[in-house]
Amino acid sequence: MGKKIRIYKRSLRLREILEFLLKKYNVKCYFCGKDLLESLPKRRGDYLTIHHLDGNRNNNSIENLVLAHRRCHKAYHLKISKQKQDKN
Repeated sequence: MGKKIRIYKRSLRLREILEFLLKKYNVKCYFCGKDLLESLPKRRGDYLTIHHLDGNRNNNSIENLVLAHRRCHKAYHLKISKQKQDKN
Protein backbone atom coordinates (compact mmCIF):
# COMPACT_ATOMS: atom_id res chain seq x y z
CA MET A 1 0.00 0.00 0.00
CA GLY A 2 2.93 2.35 0.64
CA LYS A 3 3.95 2.13 -3.02
CA LYS A 4 0.50 3.23 -4.19
CA ILE A 5 0.64 6.31 -1.93
CA ARG A 6 4.10 7.27 -3.24
CA ILE A 7 2.94 6.97 -6.85
CA TYR A 8 -0.12 9.08 -6.06
CA LYS A 9 1.99 11.78 -4.38
CA ARG A 10 4.40 11.75 -7.32
CA SER A 11 1.56 12.12 -9.82
CA LEU A 12 0.17 15.05 -7.81
CA ARG A 13 3.57 16.74 -7.94
CA LEU A 14 3.86 16.13 -11.68
CA ARG A 15 0.40 17.61 -12.13
CA GLU A 16 1.43 20.72 -10.18
CA ILE A 17 4.47 21.11 -12.43
CA LEU A 18 2.38 20.57 -15.56
CA GLU A 19 -0.17 23.17 -14.46
CA PHE A 20 2.62 25.65 -13.64
CA LEU A 21 4.24 25.23 -17.06
CA LEU A 22 0.94 25.43 -18.94
CA LYS A 23 0.06 28.64 -17.10
CA LYS A 24 3.52 30.18 -17.43
CA TYR A 25 3.74 29.63 -21.17
CA ASN A 26 0.01 30.03 -21.93
CA VAL A 27 0.03 26.79 -23.90
CA LYS A 28 -2.87 26.14 -26.25
CA CYS A 29 -4.04 23.04 -28.09
CA TYR A 30 -2.37 22.87 -31.50
CA PHE A 31 -5.62 21.84 -33.18
CA CYS A 32 -8.46 23.77 -31.51
CA GLY A 33 -6.50 26.69 -30.03
CA LYS A 34 -8.14 26.45 -26.59
CA ASP A 35 -6.09 27.01 -23.45
CA LEU A 36 -4.88 23.59 -22.28
CA LEU A 37 -4.89 24.54 -18.60
CA GLU A 38 -8.54 25.60 -18.60
CA SER A 39 -9.64 22.43 -20.35
CA LEU A 40 -7.48 20.05 -18.32
CA PRO A 41 -9.64 17.64 -16.29
CA LYS A 42 -9.27 17.98 -12.54
CA ARG A 43 -7.62 14.62 -11.92
CA ARG A 44 -6.20 13.32 -15.17
CA GLY A 45 -3.25 14.70 -17.11
CA ASP A 46 -3.51 11.95 -19.71
CA TYR A 47 -5.97 14.06 -21.70
CA LEU A 48 -2.98 15.78 -23.26
CA THR A 49 -0.98 14.25 -26.08
CA ILE A 50 2.08 15.15 -28.09
CA HIS A 51 1.66 15.48 -31.85
CA HIS A 52 4.57 15.10 -34.29
CA LEU A 53 4.19 17.84 -36.88
CA ASP A 54 5.95 15.91 -39.64
CA GLY A 55 4.12 12.66 -38.82
CA ASN A 56 7.39 10.90 -37.98
CA ARG A 57 7.19 9.40 -34.48
CA ASN A 58 10.96 8.97 -34.46
CA ASN A 59 11.60 12.69 -34.95
CA ASN A 60 11.40 13.95 -31.36
CA SER A 61 13.08 17.29 -31.89
CA ILE A 62 11.40 20.09 -29.93
CA GLU A 63 10.55 21.93 -33.17
CA ASN A 64 8.54 18.89 -34.33
CA LEU A 65 6.44 18.46 -31.16
CA VAL A 66 3.25 20.24 -30.09
CA LEU A 67 0.72 19.64 -27.31
CA ALA A 68 -2.89 18.84 -28.06
CA HIS A 69 -6.03 17.62 -26.39
CA ARG A 70 -6.30 13.87 -26.80
CA ARG A 71 -9.73 14.22 -28.44
CA CYS A 72 -8.46 16.82 -30.95
CA HIS A 73 -5.40 14.73 -31.76
CA LYS A 74 -7.51 11.62 -32.26
CA ALA A 75 -9.99 13.50 -34.49
CA TYR A 76 -7.11 14.78 -36.64
CA HIS A 77 -5.66 11.31 -37.18
CA LEU A 78 -9.10 9.82 -37.88
CA LYS A 79 -9.63 12.50 -40.53
CA ILE A 80 -6.22 11.80 -42.11
CA SER A 81 -6.91 8.06 -42.06
CA LYS A 82 -10.29 8.57 -43.72
CA GLN A 83 -8.74 10.76 -46.40
CA LYS A 84 -6.17 8.05 -47.17
CA GLN A 85 -8.92 5.42 -47.41
CA ASP A 86 -10.98 7.62 -49.73
CA LYS A 87 -8.00 7.99 -52.09
CA ASN A 88 -7.67 4.19 -52.41
